[in-house]
Amino acid sequence: GNTVWPNLAKFCAAMTPWWFCFLCFLCFLAAADRHEELSCRAARCHWRCDAERSSQDEAEIRCPVSSFGSQQNSFHSPRMASQQDRQRLRFRFKGDLELFALVSDSSEWISLWKSHAQQDWAATVLLLPSARALRFTGQGVLGDILAEQHHDSGRRLGASWSPWTQVQFSYGPSKRRWHTAVLDAGKMWIFAGDDDGELLNDLWYYDTVALDGWVQAQGNGSWPSPRFSHMAVMQGGKMWVFGGVVQSGLSKELWNYDMERGNWIGWSNLEGPTARESMTLVEGDGKLWMFGGYDGSIRSDLWCLTAGGDPLWTLISTGLVKPSGRYSHVAVQEAGKMWIFGGLTEAGLQADLWYFDISTFIWTEVDVTNGPSARESATAVSQPGQMWIFGGIDAKNQSDELWLLDLDWALPAPASRWRLMDGSNAGPNGRQYHVAVLDQGRMWVHNGELWYYAT
Repeated sequence: GNTVWPNLAKFCAAMTPWWFCFLCFLCFLAAADRHEELSCRAARCHWRCDAERSSQDEAEIRCPVSSFGSQQNSFHSPRMASQQDRQRLRFRFKGDLELFALVSDSSEWISLWKSHAQQDWAATVLLLPSARALRFTGQGVLGDILAEQHHDSGRRLGASWSPWTQVQFSYGPSKRRWHTAVLDAGKMWIFAGDDDGELLNDLWYYDTVALDGWVQAQGNGSWPSPRFSHMAVMQGGKMWVFGGVVQSGLSKELWNYDMERGNWIGWSNLEGPTARESMTLVEGDGKLWMFGGYDGSIRSDLWCLTAGGDPLWTLISTGLVKPSGRYSHVAVQEAGKMWIFGGLTEAGLQADLWYFDISTFIWTEVDVTNGPSARESATAVSQPGQMWIFGGIDAKNQSDELWLLDLDWALPAPASRWRLMDGSNAGPNGRQYHVAVLDQGRMWVHNGELWYYAT
């Protein structure tokens, strides 16, 4: 409590020699760091353990958080029952704060969350199952901390749980739609888009590791004109951008941006696909693969771009078995296969699932059961063996659902295993025309707001 330090000081003052006082000090620090793994520990800021059905009913406590003297701002998290249990913190804060975790037996503190709020704000942070201690640093004010626990079986302890976290920022890109996002070296880069009728061509990045806010990138020399509904993908350390809608109509320009040098290079008259919008573009086997889109009619052609100093487009012949023409669908590349889902066709919204084998040039349709409704303008990301789809608009409304497809299950047999993820309906509201990337187990979603989902 608050009487420990004065009593210790009086005791030390009455003792000789000086080394005994120093020994008392070391013993106090050791005792302060010992505690029951499953108990609530009050350390200036109160930790209220709903997961343990704590009967304490104390008034809200608010306290300053300082970059120095982290001891009073450190506390241990309740032990996870198993690796399937997930835990999150809910708290209110004001100012600049950062949350660190001490993981397993490591002595290194890992940053989990960082944010700034000029006014009192509610925050939620998903914890790592291996976290054994937490620490806030920064210059701000922190309120009561609520610990929540969730088990994947559906059993819930304490308050409701969601793996979504919203990142607050006071400086960054304007609210927009139909823009693009790529991931490079832990940074989420967004380019161009439409802001309520204003076409944009600004370029921003957000460091998903450091979590230190948005930075507007600059470029040397020429710059792409404002546009939306274009496509972008990373290849060879550069962000490649194709097509979209510009002031004069549809574009077939090809650009790349070198992140290290900060300069754009563009090609406006390459032989290849028609000027179009709302296609998909993925990287695979060192090349770029573009499918579908809208150029005044709905396209079903597949093109391959050999990137480099002299980029070359090649039309890919795939035979009669292939997806119908479409636009505003989603696509990812995983393990040498380009997966596409949904979109708008001549027949309307679709919910079909296909993959194109980059090595054999063969399309295969995968039987879809119990998956997302037919939709367009969703986003998709992938990690080994998985494809994640968020949002979009179906025949009824904008969706806030997050779906996971097990790609290993879908191969080689023509069957798919979709799973509606826990936490849907508890994060961003329904949306379309947004963008997403996946980095280190977090799916980042942007369309003015910035959210991430812990996969």
